[in-house]
Amino acid sequence: MLNEKHRKNFAIFAIGLFAIASQALIFREFLCSFESNDIAVGVFFSSWFFWIAIASGSVLAVRKLSEKISAKTHMVILLYVPAFIFQYVVMLNIRGIAGVEAYEIFPIWKLISWAVIAGAPVSFITGAVFPLACRWTAGTSKLPVAGTFIYESIGSFVGGAGVTLLLYAGMPVEYIAMLICLIVIVACGMFLRRTVAVLMLLSASGLVAVAVWWNVGTHIRIHKWSRLLPAESYRGAFATPQAEYLYGVYKGQWSILREGGAAESVPDSESALKIISIHLAQKPDSRKILVIGSGLNICREFLKFPQVSEVAWIHYDPDYILKANSSLPHGLRISDIRYRPISGDARKFLKENVKSYDIVIVNMPDATSSVVNRYFTIEFYDDVAGALVEKGILGTRVTAGENVIGPELALAGASVKNSLGYVFKYLVIVPGDSSWFIVSESPNVTGDPQILEKRLAGVKGIAKIFPPESLRSLYLPDRAQFALDRYASASDGAAGMINTDSMPLGFLYALLLSSRQSGMEITWICMKIISKGLAMLLVPLLVFICLSLLSAISESSRRAGDAGAGRIVFCAGFVSIGTVIVLMYLFQTLLGSLYVNAGLLSALFMLGLAAGGILMVQSSVQKRIPAGASLLMALTAHVLLLFAISCQEPEFWNFPWFVAAFLVTGICCGTYFPIAARILRESGKGEIESGGSVEMADHVGACVGAISCGVIIVPFYGTGGALIFFMMLLALNIPLSSVRILLGRSMCEYSAGAF
Repeated sequence: MLNEKHRKNFAIFAIGLFAIASQALIFREFLCSFESNDIAVGVFFSSWFFWIAIASGSVLAVRKLSEKISAKTHMVILLYVPAFIFQYVVMLNIRGIAGVEAYEIFPIWKLISWAVIAGAPVSFITGAVFPLACRWTAGTSKLPVAGTFIYESIGSFVGGAGVTLLLYAGMPVEYIAMLICLIVIVACGMFLRRTVAVLMLLSASGLVAVAVWWNVGTHIRIHKWSRLLPAESYRGAFATPQAEYLYGVYKGQWSILREGGAAESVPDSESALKIISIHLAQKPDSRKILVIGSGLNICREFLKFPQVSEVAWIHYDPDYILKANSSLPHGLRISDIRYRPISGDARKFLKENVKSYDIVIVNMPDATSSVVNRYFTIEFYDDVAGALVEKGILGTRVTAGENVIGPELALAGASVKNSLGYVFKYLVIVPGDSSWFIVSESPNVTGDPQILEKRLAGVKGIAKIFPPESLRSLYLPDRAQFALDRYASASDGAAGMINTDSMPLGFLYALLLSSRQSGMEITWICMKIISKGLAMLLVPLLVFICLSLLSAISESSRRAGDAGAGRIVFCAGFVSIGTVIVLMYLFQTLLGSLYVNAGLLSALFMLGLAAGGILMVQSSVQKRIPAGASLLMALTAHVLLLFAISCQEPEFWNFPWFVAAFLVTGICCGTYFPIAARILRESGKGEIESGGSVEMADHVGACVGAISCGVIIVPFYGTGGALIFFMMLLALNIPLSSVRILLGRSMCEYSAGAF
């Protein structure tokens, strides 16, 4: 039988495990119900941290009641189970509740408001339970706040890594949800009478058995399917580490849905043949074809040409290709020996296949997420150029307007055009609602429909499946010139229209388009910010300095004399989530397949947090180094780490170095929590007040950081600009904290040593 200390530590471990694991599961459902662009992703994590901060502040506001509730913290932990079930059901039905149809873009203000509401239950409990647990463990731990932080971080590591491995192994989401709920129930039952605990566990196991027998997962998937298509057309589902895919038959087409939208519909010969014809007309003798992105129909139709010797297909979800093809009926599956499905990363494949392909078709959605943006940068186009044979061509699509191209469409299109022009000499545009840029190093590419019609007519068997004269309705010189003029005018006065790995401007312009479509017109403001450059980042820093100095001076009369624990933890929370965003962006840009490793990398960061906390609670550190000195050392080490990350060239990064970067970043960020708790403890604060204050400041910083870094700082200033801002923010805390310490008259001896 475990003693009380170990039981409490396990309960706190379970808190961290459940918080991270449930976040991962709810996030997948969020992408299906809301939008999958990075604006929505930033809103999700920001709202998650927002409610944790609100809950921590609420516990502080009702301190006397909180002290009574803290004795029953194990029962508060049990509230996770109904909160998770309620939040999952709300997220599943959020479009119906909000009155937004499945085929509509979620209006931005509705998205923000409903995401904040829907994100409340689990995160509110997480924010409330931490300060309560600090008080709860006070009798069994010498450092209750730091100890709670450490065990919660270890639980978060296990939860993040565990969910990643289970999803990678193909375990359905509903089974993972049942497992983590059972862990929480066991953690609570350890503090109840044996008969009550056994009865509770048996009841929970019975409910799990009923859910498995009723096949609850299938019912949930049918409900998701019925948002867009009739329930009776549903046939099944398959999952990859990135997403869940639903498939079925509707009006004679085999449809596959991902994240609430259509991924593929087979057969769709008409659209595929249009794409094939505009490329084959440029190089009619093509034999080897590479398709990147959505390509099931394109591959099927290309294989009808006898001259084609190979059709390779790469998808941005590496596991999707094989599972999608195997889910099709036998009559629609691709079984041709010339078909080559590639399950690896596109960039790695391109580098390994130099001078191999006549045509490369990049059929990707708009770069509204950093996952997709890597397929629109000059570094990617360089890789494609290396894989093309002499006179080979690349075609890539962008959303456009057949007759009207608005400012957001013009900016997005101009970024793609200019980035392609940076790598390739010759460019032709095929206008339409989805326009195609055809580029090559050969002057043979042309926009003349008469020349192209003659070329296409020479392709054996083309007349039976696609009339060459139809090119006249696709290659329209007047509309092509109109589109080129709009892109040229968008480039005038716009700084940096070249999209690179480190400066994702194509991603920014796609986000502006997504914002416009969802009801928020912010393009003119964003262009003003871009024109000001990095100078705009100085504005929030100046405000931060002024407020911090005013706080230090005002509190000196009360002899506060501490280093500003709340401010430090706020900045740590901001920089922590910001650095994770930057590292994840770099990872998926350089190595691809982020979602396969996202949970593992986050778990490594959490493990680093625990290690940093353990380091700072060592008795040798506590006795020999004052809190202020520890803080200044931690800030200096963190700034140096960020500087080291910013100095590395793209060629430096590989998987082991990213593992090290996430782990060491976590260690640096994990040191602040125990230091802040120690500062508050030395100033006479209680466990609930210390734990609540630190938790609230940390998650307010993370809330601000999640939305500002993911949607503003990285898209506007790139990864290098973001890291510079983080270094400046942390470095400014060194003199600010020193000023606060020195102004504390009652702590002169302590202050001098720290300074």
